[in-house]
Amino acid sequence: DDCDIANGTSLDCNANGISDVTEIASGTSLDCNCNSVPDECDITSGYSVDLDGNMVPDSCEREFMRGDCNVDSETNIADAIYLLQYLFVALSPIPECFDACNNNDDDAVDITDAIYLLSYLFVSGNPAPPAPFGSCGIDPTDDCATCDNYSFCP
Repeated sequence: DDCDIANGTSLDCNANGISDVTEIASGTSLDCNCNSVPDECDITSGYSVDLDGNMVPDSCEREFMRGDCNVDSETNIADAIYLLQYLFVALSPIPECFDACNNNDDDAVDITDAIYLLSYLFVSGNPAPPAPFGSCGIDPTDDCATCDNYSFCP
């Protein structure tokens, strides 16, 4: 609870005697949404939904297509512009699927993602964004970029 944080002690949401931070750092517990709470605790507390019962929050298993930041089922210059607007123009829409905007799959959505996509689109020989690119899929890397909604994938 808040008292534990104020006292400088670590939380232990599953009451197993090991702090949440230690479990996540050691890989004993996963934290796919990077909120410093083990996924199992997110699910049991109701913070995250797990409809298939595999103890992985559904938001971490959502299918999407990398490169389609504006979620229109295409990857083009409009996606880079959408991302740049989000990053640099006040009151711009927040992306529905940060994973789709994370074009270089480096666990951060920033200007390098727009540059990566523009380089792929306009500089011959530059690599395509990592999977899932070109078709729907689940992110094969364990990172903190999440996808709340991506309507073009099942």
